Amino acid sequence: MPDEVDQLVKQLAETFGRPIRSPILHWPDEYGLEYESVTFPSEDGVPLDAWFIPCKGSKKIAIANHPIWHNRYGLPAHLEPWKQIGGAGGNDFEVNFMADYKNLHDAGYNVLTYDMRNFGHSGIGNGGIGSNGIFESRDVIGSIQYVRARPDTKDMTVVLFSRCCGMNATFIAHDRRPEVFEGIPAIVSPQPVSLRPFYERITEILGITDRLDDIEREIQLITSFKLDDMSPIPTPRAWTFPPSWSRFATTRSPGRATFRRSSTACPSPTRSCSGSRTPSEGGTGTTTSRTTLSS
Repeated sequence: MPDEVDQLVKQLAETFGRPIRSPILHWPDEYGLEYESVTFPSEDGVPLDAWFIPCKGSKKIAIANHPIWHNRYGLPAHLEPWKQIGGAGGNDFEVNFMADYKNLHDAGYNVLTYDMRNFGHSGIGNGGIGSNGIFESRDVIGSIQYVRARPDTKDMTVVLFSRCCGMNATFIAHDRRPEVFEGIPAIVSPQPVSLRPFYERITEILGITDRLDDIEREIQLITSFKLDDMSPIPTPRAWTFPPSWSRFATTRSPGRATFRRSSTACPSPTRSCSGSRTPSEGGTGTTTSRTTLSS
């Protein structure tokens, strides 16, 4: 048993420190979206593969990235070996981001969505190790620079849709180079992740809470970083938005979270979005989302 637990500790560290790639199983044209496959460099030159989804007549563009282990399509967590990543916690269902892109497109946004380094079809960076946003922040910078250099998007209003590890990367990128984010009026940031509570929960599920320090040490031996070194918590402190943008109010109901723009700061249009995950039989689930814009 001790040998098995030691092996599990190393596996948990490897799963994060050297994250496996996942395949792209769905494409925008399957959902009626025209798209262009593009490649652009990260801030440090790592080649990033992406889709540009045009919205005719729009002067707005949303840049979207993804969580760890995912890519611009999502994550086939209903299949092995990706099912092993979060299956013990119930995350054994396919994640498909195409509905997000269609919602954004139908709401009047062009979309650029890219694979971060070491994921999907993008290049290898930093020896293939994961850093929960530290190295990946260079990809966020590269995506903004690409949009601002491309002739048909350089004058567009840019907003950011950054998820999980991708949100950490966005926070860190802004903390390092705030000037790159000038003129960006809005960001949606679902589930930025702190690794310490993440691993505390995993070790609780697996019944090995006494091995958390060992997992942290193994991660440090792979990445050079301790868990708290990769926390996003310190980085949003300097992020402010123009006063013409209102704060967001959040309401919750069983199985659904709704985010509604408050009208207290300015009389601008109300924007709302909602999403839910509905478990299905057999322990799998589906993810649905809806975005609405109203004046």
